Amino acid sequence: MTAQYDVRGGGRKKEYVKNILTDGQERWNKWYERDSKTSWVKAAFNGQAYEVVSVAFKSANDKPARDPENVKVIATLEDGTNKEVGSFDLKFDGRWDLTQQFFLTEPVNTKNIEFQFTNTDYGQIQLGQIQFFGTCATWEFGTFYKQGDIVCDAAGLVYYCKPWPEESWCQSYAPGSTWSYLAWDTSLDTSLDTGLEVEYKPITYQNLAEETCATWEFGTFYNEREVVCDDAGVQYFCKPFPEGEHCQSYQPGSTFSSLAWDTCLEGGNMWNFGTKYAAGEVVCEGGEYYTCKTWPEQAWCQQYSPSSTFGDYAWNSQQ
Repeated sequence: MTAQYDVRGGGRKKEYVKNILTDGQERWNKWYERDSKTSWVKAAFNGQAYEVVSVAFKSANDKPARDPENVKVIATLEDGTNKEVGSFDLKFDGRWDLTQQFFLTEPVNTKNIEFQFTNTDYGQIQLGQIQFFGTCATWEFGTFYKQGDIVCDAAGLVYYCKPWPEESWCQSYAPGSTWSYLAWDTSLDTSLDTGLEVEYKPITYQNLAEETCATWEFGTFYNEREVVCDDAGVQYFCKPFPEGEHCQSYQPGSTFSSLAWDTCLEGGNMWNFGTKYAAGEVVCEGGEYYTCKTWPEQAWCQQYSPSSTFGDYAWNSQQ
């Protein structure tokens, strides 16, 4: 997924174009470009051709003035020629997270689709999500699916079987079901995003041991994993979103400190929802250390916080 303009927009500096392939609920999970009234976005299907019948667009979660007014859809056909297969007026009417679906002028088999967005009344554009719909195989229980295999749900939404070890669940969990996220993804291809450095890298106690530790200040915006110290010199790490929203309000070490801040006593990375953990990998939560269990329990390490009700399904305490 690439874009003519792909900037680190917003205060979270994570609003890349690749976000619009997923339906995440994080406030930063959108694409935001602040440089032009027009911008194209290109989706490449990893060298494979797929039939696309319709597309859907979801508005972002703030600033309705940035919503695009119009989009043209250009498909690259199997013979290499480009063809316009739709021009649609987007009428989000200022509503956040609103999805509008449009049928192309004709079904197309394509390896690449380009979307040309326009926002004439405002010099910026943002979008929450793009979805692709087509005709494809339906999921069947017990059928062996490998990484990258594609099926569709009843609404025509495309799902992709995740890599190993999640791949093993593709034959058991129906796309769109309660446990679908353990096996299936609606992302088309995020591997084509080149040149984008990781914005938030894991921070450990050892990395920060020689740095001057800032003191907490009420009302100051803190990024996830940002560090402050209390009067005794104990280090606190601002938790990831959504808990991190409270780092500006709750003082480390106070009654409600645990709602926003975490501490790692001797090192180790804080647990983060959705992060894929290897068997034996260590995380820190609430000042305690946990080790991710071996497969198949390992698959739950990205889902269950070590200290949560179901944490012992995935993690072993080191105490």
